[in-house]
Amino acid sequence: MHDVLARIINIQAETIRRSDHIHRTLTEAALEGNNLEGLAKALYSALDKNATVVSIDGTVLGASDPAIDETVERALVKKLTELESLSDFFESNAPKVVSEGVERPRLGGAIRLRGEVMGIVWLHSEQAGFEELDSRALEHAAVIAALHLTYQRQLSDQETRLGYAFVAGLLEGKFSATPSAIERAQASGWGENRNYRVCLVLLNEPIPLSVEGFNRRIKIADKIAQTMQGMGIAPLVSVSLNQVSFLLPAENSPDAVWRSVRTEGSAMAVSRVHQGVTGMAQGAEDVLALLPLLKPGKLHDFDEVLFPRALMGDSDARRLLMEKLIEPLGNPKRGNALIDTVLTLAREGFQLLNTAKALEIHISTLRYRVERIESMLGISLDNPDDKFKLQVAAQMYVLAADDK
Repeated sequence: MHDVLARIINIQAETIRRSDHIHRTLTEAALEGNNLEGLAKALYSALDKNATVVSIDGTVLGASDPAIDETVERALVKKLTELESLSDFFESNAPKVVSEGVERPRLGGAIRLRGEVMGIVWLHSEQAGFEELDSRALEHAAVIAALHLTYQRQLSDQETRLGYAFVAGLLEGKFSATPSAIERAQASGWGENRNYRVCLVLLNEPIPLSVEGFNRRIKIADKIAQTMQGMGIAPLVSVSLNQVSFLLPAENSPDAVWRSVRTEGSAMAVSRVHQGVTGMAQGAEDVLALLPLLKPGKLHDFDEVLFPRALMGDSDARRLLMEKLIEPLGNPKRGNALIDTVLTLAREGFQLLNTAKALEIHISTLRYRVERIESMLGISLDNPDDKFKLQVAAQMYVLAADDK
């Protein structure tokens, strides 16, 4: 009996010693480490078993073994979630053994944030089973990983809020274009001399937003940011009420972003191309003018509705139509020769011979001017729609000049 009791006491003492070692190792990893790789290495040091920390889609966040294959991790998570969610798979807080679909058995512990599974800490075994200490260490490691992810999320949220404030300031015309402010803006990825479209996604959510609506808005904003990052674009995003606004470089198609976030009942407005601090505020005005005309499930370009609104008597639309089709032709140094040419073309029904006679210029000169007009406005006078819009804009310009 003495030998048996001594053996039991020695086993318990060794268990306590190992448990204390594991606790101190993981605590040091939590205090000193700045990433989840340090946590995985601490588990390996304490248990002599490789460890891997993955996100909910299998992305490797940290591993003690540098040769870990992320495609294998992704495939495993995909297999686990074919029939049930990770929350259901890890129904209890106790770690769970997985032996199917893996080369070696592994023990998994769920990383939970506010009850939601945000990732998994895996222990890899070279043998058949796991000890109780392995489970205890894994539970401790999952808590540390949750604290780490919470901290990273808070940092990300803070950066996001700062980014939101910067973009919101641009769109509201409250951005102070001081050298230091411009430098910070450039660090965020915004270019003062770059052309942008202001885009606005209107969510199908009542105001004030419910908790569910608020969460859906966060997801849409995150999806837009991820899509833009995937396109190699700085995610310049802002949110307000049931709207998500973002700045899209002119060379990128809004359709690509819209396809990634399109949901039932939502709609998207796209402004004209603008540049600089003043231009961003003008772009915001463009999309706000489109809000009453947005249709669920549709993407609307500002130019698409500008002309119909002008025909319906909208004074702002008329002004914007003239700003788009007439005023760019004016030249402070060379006068308004191109504007006079457009007005005369419209008056003469776009008959070149009659227009040249009315302007008292050679028809070759008129053809040269027509080419310049088409190039500057991005239109073609061979297109009946472009020709009609230009004729209407010219008549509005004449009427506005008469009123003055």
